[in-house]
Amino acid sequence: MEPLQNLVGVLWRGELPLWVAFWVYGQGVYAVILAAYIAMYKLSFDALGGVRERMAEMGGGLPKAVGILGTMVNVADAIGLALITLVWAVMIWRAAPNTDWVGWTLLARGFVLAAGVLLVLGAVVLWKVRSV
Repeated sequence: MEPLQNLVGVLWRGELPLWVAFWVYGQGVYAVILAAYIAMYKLSFDALGGVRERMAEMGGGLPKAVGILGTMVNVADAIGLALITLVWAVMIWRAAPNTDWVGWTLLARGFVLAAGVLLVLGAVVLWKVRSV
């Protein structure tokens, strides 16, 4: 676990060159993590396709308990993704000056700001759609 902690510390402090932080970790590794997360959900939904309907027919406390546990898993996943996204944003922001041309610094920080704005707007839209 220590090498992973060291890597996260290096990323958090922005000690890598911008191109490594942005392309290798910010785009490559982050995309792999998100793809694994999406694949995990897709596979679990396919595997448990008819369970929700069968549980609804059962009645009793088991469906309610499974629903509560499912919500807890979703909250834990959301917190994990939020932490990974926070490390991603801080990593790119802090590594942005580690380049020869100041334009890359501005573009990288603009990218982080735009991604943050889009995440917030997406969350607002999803919240409004959920409550309709």
